[in-house]
Amino acid sequence: MTSFKEGVPNIWGTFVGAAIIGILANGLTILEVPPFMQDVITGLIVIAAVLLQRMERGSRL
Repeated sequence: MTSFKEGVPNIWGTFVGAAIIGILANGLTILEVPPFMQDVITGLIVIAAVLLQRMERGSRL
């Protein structure tokens, strides 16, 4: 599960995250981005989301 609000894990955060990744993958396929680059772009977005979440949590402590 993922945190969607104030670090509380919930199923809706997981659903929203999966939907965003799915929409991203579909858009990249429509734009004819090579599969390797799709993986790189998706990975960079996931890493950025984790870093943003950790920075947000760090500022609250």
